[in-house]
Amino acid sequence: MARGDGSLGSSLFANLGQGSLGSRLPQHSWRRNSRARSNPLQEGGRGAQGGEAGAPRPAQTSCIAALSLGPPHPTHRGPDEEATSIQGVRGGSVELACGSGLAPLVVFWSFTPLGSLTPRPVAVTNGAESKVEAGASALGAVSLRNSSLVLRELREGARGHFLCQALHVAGGQLHTTYSYLSMAVLVPVSKPRVRLSDLSPVEGTSVVATCAVREGTEPVTFAWQHRAPQGQEEELVEVTERWLRLDPVNRTHLGWYICSAHNAVSRLSSDGTFLDVIYGPDNPVISVEPLGFSEEGFWAKEREEVTLSCLAGSNPPSHYVWLRDHTQVHTGPVYTITSATRAHTGLYTCLARNSRLDTRTQASARLTIYSAQLQWEGPQGASPTALSNVTWSQPATQLPNGSVFVCAGQHPALALPALCRITLWDPLQSPTCWTTATVEDQFIMLSCEWPGGQPPALLSWLDGQQQPLDGSSPSLAVHLLQAQEDLAGREFTCQGTHPLRVPDPHCQLQLEAPQLAVAQSLVSVLEGGEAWLGCTLLRGMPPARLLWLGPQRQQVEGGTSGFTLHPEGAQLHLHLRDADPARHRGSYRCVARNALGSSSRSVLLEVRSESGVAGACVWRGAGAP
Repeated sequence: MARGDGSLGSSLFANLGQGSLGSRLPQHSWRRNSRARSNPLQEGGRGAQGGEAGAPRPAQTSCIAALSLGPPHPTHRGPDEEATSIQGVRGGSVELACGSGLAPLVVFWSFTPLGSLTPRPVAVTNGAESKVEAGASALGAVSLRNSSLVLRELREGARGHFLCQALHVAGGQLHTTYSYLSMAVLVPVSKPRVRLSDLSPVEGTSVVATCAVREGTEPVTFAWQHRAPQGQEEELVEVTERWLRLDPVNRTHLGWYICSAHNAVSRLSSDGTFLDVIYGPDNPVISVEPLGFSEEGFWAKEREEVTLSCLAGSNPPSHYVWLRDHTQVHTGPVYTITSATRAHTGLYTCLARNSRLDTRTQASARLTIYSAQLQWEGPQGASPTALSNVTWSQPATQLPNGSVFVCAGQHPALALPALCRITLWDPLQSPTCWTTATVEDQFIMLSCEWPGGQPPALLSWLDGQQQPLDGSSPSLAVHLLQAQEDLAGREFTCQGTHPLRVPDPHCQLQLEAPQLAVAQSLVSVLEGGEAWLGCTLLRGMPPARLLWLGPQRQQVEGGTSGFTLHPEGAQLHLHLRDADPARHRGSYRCVARNALGSSSRSVLLEVRSESGVAGACVWRGAGAP
């Protein structure tokens, strides 16, 4: 549409834009679903004089004066008129129609932004010439098509109310038609992004996934998909919110998460974000090929190829170590014996380790290689003869400590019987218990050991109600607990059993948060002298770590600023040389931490000058935080 530069266009828009019609338009109350309303003008004589009821409004007077058509009759609008609601999409196009089909003499468009009461001129035309206000670019690319206002490349600034005033002649009289339109600019949703509170959570913790959308007209609805690494996509139909909470997270949640967002304008989906759940290792499962079961485990024939496999679910995958009778023989999940001999008979233990969590599990299986007739002889006689495998049971109460059993094997290829001996003996002493923290104090590991003995002693952990926590393990028993404050004060018992030991021995330990004490709560030293600050750990299980914090709450490192740390068992001494009031005076704090909590005590260090005037400082008591 051409923008007029003639006398009509220039003078008309100058009047409209400089405060005549453009700045003094009647204030409008905006409502929905209106139609353009046309009112005949009243008598021109009264309108020209003004001051009486029905006098013309100045805006209309200026518009008519520019057209040189004489004074117009005022037009009144009913108070119940409502605005027509129109929706446009940001970046799109919309055409706003003005009034009835009569050809107007002049059309003037104005715009009132949301939250404003002052209309702003947009465009004006008399049919032959037209002009668009430069500031109308905030609405988009504005042009006129006849009396209609066309907005292309629609911008969010077009939200508000549009008013079209059309002046035309009908029946020898001037009429003013008003069209009220309320514009809503809809914004498409931006491409969503999935944000995870933890990309690699440990199984059992909590994870929140957020579908982040930068912009989009509300309401915005969300949908979630989960795709396992080697599975099909799963629609999480029950989740329609922006947030997806996995509490507690487990290994089935591992995989890609995709969210989609849609509103009345558009629908977009995010790229996949991978949730890597850390878990394991599970208790290993041992299998043997070719498969042969005995009372004690597995058996195979001499000179056969025997394959032992170990599998323990874990992420990241487990690292495996194979032991035979407590001696390492292989690393990896599969151990192959190409030609089995009797020397390969033994207790095979598979150790599985998760390198990320530094956690371990184990399983054992006995493998026996058979090749001859076997018979047991003991203090109370001999067992029946059996081929390749013989088992003989004796009541333990009737056997003294040190009883010797001999197994004799006869084979056609042997000139003399082959013998093996087992001496039954009671393990020395009793079980020993201890505890450590792993994985940045997330887990507490209960450990119990009772070495020696034949057969090896069995160990199992019991809770405070003497209920077993796990199955029995030979010689060494380990149980993992997730660290939490309510474990403080709870007792755990490691129960040992051996056929030659009555009653069953045990050891106990009690978990507790650390407690500590300081040697002195106030230490005074002369400037240039040396001072000792002492701190002692009174209790704490698992064992606590001790450290010193300086006046600025930073950790004191040995060898800096004249400080030296002296750890001695449950004590940590802080030694200061060349005391300086400016650098060293203030409140120091000894802190003890373990997986169940922390404790701290303060020591005030006063550095006095030789004149006896103490450095200014604030003292906090031993129990101050």
